[in-house]
Amino acid sequence: MRQALSDSFLMQGADDYLTKPFDADELQLRIRNLLARREQLWAHFQSLDLTLLPEVDARSPEDQFVQKVAAVITEHLGDELLGVDNIAQAVGYSRSQLTRKLKALTGYTPNKLVLYMRLNEARRQLEKGRGSVSEIAYRVGFSNLSYFAKKFQEMTGVLPSAVERERPEDGSLPFEG
Repeated sequence: MRQALSDSFLMQGADDYLTKPFDADELQLRIRNLLARREQLWAHFQSLDLTLLPEVDARSPEDQFVQKVAAVITEHLGDELLGVDNIAQAVGYSRSQLTRKLKALTGYTPNKLVLYMRLNEARRQLEKGRGSVSEIAYRVGFSNLSYFAKKFQEMTGVLPSAVERERPEDGSLPFEG
């Protein structure tokens, strides 16, 4: 009975499950392991270009969750009205659950993640010469060009027009991403 109950909770997405009575040392060890795994995941997701996540082979439930969120954002990248409620509904979470889980796994709130992914896609398109700054800004969901330029410069350290002018021949980035 205990094993079936434990398996049921784990299959529903619980990180771990202990039945009572439990050993305090085992509880501390499991907590340490969970925290270490969260830190590894956070470092892993921080190092990824999340616009490419649909191409990544996700194995853990956390990877799959972030991949699903990234896929929803990528699919609706050009929609300037894309917000937390749209993403939450698409992935089957409440607004607060989505925010809490995404922040724990990636370090980003849903709105920050959308902004980050939009700016990364804009940078990629500018580097490949896929249009003017304004065309690309609108294509990735910005309706205000000055806000786009301000956020782009905050993230990259250069204005979008500088990236457009300085398309490197060798494909290297003109700034740290």
